[in-house]
Amino acid sequence: EKQYSKLDGSDQIYLFGHGDSDQMVVRNVRDTLSEAIGEERLPKIIPVKGYQHLVYNLLREKPLFSAVDRDRGDKRLKITIFGSGSIGTEMFLAVYWCGQLLDFELNVTVVSNEAEDKFRSRIDHINPEIFRSSEPEDEMLQIYSNSETPRSPVYFRFSYVCTDIQQDDLYKKITKEKAKARIIDSDYFVVALGSDEDNFETADM
Repeated sequence: EKQYSKLDGSDQIYLFGHGDSDQMVVRNVRDTLSEAIGEERLPKIIPVKGYQHLVYNLLREKPLFSAVDRDRGDKRLKITIFGSGSIGTEMFLAVYWCGQLLDFELNVTVVSNEAEDKFRSRIDHINPEIFRSSEPEDEMLQIYSNSETPRSPVYFRFSYVCTDIQQDDLYKKITKEKAKARIIDSDYFVVALGSDEDNFETADM
């Protein structure tokens, strides 16, 4: 109990993290402190997800809708994300949610040297309905249980390019006719490779 005495009377505790287990950690910290200093003196515990905040700050400075001429009724938006690490994953999730809130017709491409099934598995662990909402035949898009009723359109279209971004074959891959339509012509690019040097090299490409 003595080791927690300095926290007695504190107003707030900031808990930094970027995983999907933050709420469990917050609950464990709250339970431990409650036993040590009492529920009535428990400070407010605020989880701070660094990568998530970084991504949303970027989207506030460089908003998705700035790439679309909404005055002409254009609601289509193509996004390419280079990298599927912590920042790339948070950007993918942010683009998905923001696109839905803004009612955009989203086309999202992720380019990474990580195997596609690993990336999909990580997203499924966070929310298994995200990729289901991109499949036209998925039962989740059925508006009512009656199969004859209309279906909701897909929430977004997704493609994945697995390649070593630092290798010379990246340029060849993304300039092929099939890939060009979904990558080179994107409205919004995000380069998040975990290295400023790699980011600048890829952006210069």
